[in-house]
Amino acid sequence: MRAALQRAAPQRTTTLAALRRRLQARRLLSTLPPPSVPQRLAALSLLEGKMDELEATEVLKLKRTIVERTQQLRERRAAILAGAALTEEEAAAPAVVSDETPVPTELEDDLKLYWQKAIMQGVLLHDVEALQSENVPNELDLRILAHLADIQLAVKTHTDDALDERDTVHLVLVFRPNEFLEPGFETLECAFDRVKGQLKSTSGLEIKWRDGKAPTIEGSLSFFDMFAKVGDFAQQAEEKAAVTKELLALIEEVLLHNSISQVRESPLPGARSPLPVASLTMRRGRTLIARHLITI
Repeated sequence: MRAALQRAAPQRTTTLAALRRRLQARRLLSTLPPPSVPQRLAALSLLEGKMDELEATEVLKLKRTIVERTQQLRERRAAILAGAALTEEEAAAPAVVSDETPVPTELEDDLKLYWQKAIMQGVLLHDVEALQSENVPNELDLRILAHLADIQLAVKTHTDDALDERDTVHLVLVFRPNEFLEPGFETLECAFDRVKGQLKSTSGLEIKWRDGKAPTIEGSLSFFDMFAKVGDFAQQAEEKAAVTKELLALIEEVLLHNSISQVRESPLPGARSPLPVASLTMRRGRTLIARHLITI
C-alpha cells in the first residue's frame, strides 16, 4: 500500500500544480477589465474566419464528389452533341425552346457551335471582369472554339495532404479536326494545382498550331494562354494569371454542369455588361474588338 502511495505522489503533485496555475490565471483574469466591444468583435471575426475555412474545405470535398459522380452524364452529353440517337427518356424531355426562347440562330442547323456559344455567353452573363476587360476570348480564339467538341474535367486530391486542401484540376478540351491545330493534336490537356481552391501552379502544354494559325493578336491575351507553362502563378503577369483563374472557374463552376443555360440565355436588358455583344469599347487604353460569335 505504501509503495502504491509513493508511486501516486508525483502524479498528485503534478495535478495540484496544474490546479494552482489555473486558479492563479482565473484570479488574474478577474482583476482585468472586461473585454471591450472592439475586442469582442475581433474575437467574433476570428471565430467566423475559422468557420469560413471549414466551409471552404467542405465545399471543396463536395465539388470533387459531384464532378466524379456526374462523369457518365457528361460523357452522355458529349455523345448527344456528336449526334447520337436519343433514348426514350431523352426524346420525351420537356421542351426548353419556345417562341419566347427560340433556338439560337447559330445552332439552328446543328450543334457544332454549342461550346463556343456557351463560353461566350458564360463570360457575358456572369460578368467575368478579367475576361471582359482583356477581351478574352479574342476574335481568333472564337474561330478556333467553333471546332470545340467537348470539355472534360476531373479533380484529384493529393493523398499526402492530411487536411485534404490540395487538389489538381485536369482539364481536357477536345476539338474536331480543323485548320488551326496540327492533325493528331486536337486534344488539349493541362493540370492545375490548387490549395484551398486557389491556383498555385500548372504543368502547362505546348499547343501544336499549324503554321500561321496561332491565335496571336498584338496587345491581346488569348483564351489559350491558360495552357501556358507556369511554374508559379504568383510569378506570372497579373492580367494573364487573372484570365487563367477566371477561365478555369467559369469552366468548372458554370459550363461543366450548366452549359445549356448559357446557350439559351441572353444578357438581360439594362443589365450591367462592360462588354455587351456586338459592341466596340475602349478599355485600358486600347480598342477592343467587337464581341460576337464567329461561324465557320
